[in-house]
Amino acid sequence: MKHSHFWIAIGAIVGFSGVYAADVNGDAQWIKWAGLAGLAICTGIGLLHGVMLRRAIKTVATVSLVILNGCGDPDPNAWRTQDNSEYAFVLSQGVAKDHLKAPSTAEFPSMTDKNTLVAKSGHEYTIYSWVDAQNSFGAMIRTEYTCKVVQVGEYDWRFVDFQFAK
Repeated sequence: MKHSHFWIAIGAIVGFSGVYAADVNGDAQWIKWAGLAGLAICTGIGLLHGVMLRRAIKTVATVSLVILNGCGDPDPNAWRTQDNSEYAFVLSQGVAKDHLKAPSTAEFPSMTDKNTLVAKSGHEYTIYSWVDAQNSFGAMIRTEYTCKVVQVGEYDWRFVDFQFAK
């Protein structure tokens, strides 16, 4: 890449990053103007390095499209339609460790183990699984457990219930 293309690309990144940050932060005008100033300055440096105007515009447009395509707002409600069984399974392991005498000795199965099941109902996940861990006498014991967790936000989970099998 020629130095002139480098400066034009940097200008596009700085410019559109500033405009995007301004929109995300409640239309902060100083961020928007700083981004646009960065775009103008870096594009000017690129033009001074000898790039033809048409090539400069094409480069800025291409980089801008790449940036804008990557800056789309993710759907904040996407978690509502996703199956997060794997994450619920991992959470259940943490809850199980909290109930053990020797949590550092815990060994869990994979989610595909024949004796493991994750049942989903709406946003509630019920996990049926097992853990091998030392008891208070130091013997490794396999204990089955049931854990219920509910997803209430994209990264927000609530513990509902946990029971070791009797």
